[in-house]
Amino acid sequence: MTPSFADKVVLVTGASRGIGRAVALAFAGEGASVVLAARSREHLAEVELEVRGLGADALSVPTDVTRSSPRRSGTTSGRRCRRACSGRSS
Repeated sequence: MTPSFADKVVLVTGASRGIGRAVALAFAGEGASVVLAARSREHLAEVELEVRGLGADALSVPTDVTRSSPRRSGTTSGRRCRRACSGRSS
C-alpha cells in the first residue's frame, strides 16, 4: 500500500533538476502540495508547471539553502506555502 500525501505540504530542496525534481514530482503524484526550492528561478518555473500538471499545488521559492541569511530561510517560505496552498493570501 502506497502512503498518500493528500493534505500534506512537502518542501523539496534542489527541486529544479535531477533527484530533487524527481522527488517533487513523486510527492505531487501522491497528492502533496509541494514547495520547490532551488537557486534557478527558470528551472523552478518549469518544474512548478509539471507539478501543477499533475494536479498538485506548488510554490516556487528561489533560494540558496547554503546561505544562512534570515530572509532566505525556509521558515518564511513555509508560512508563504501554507497560506498559498490553503488559498489564503498574505
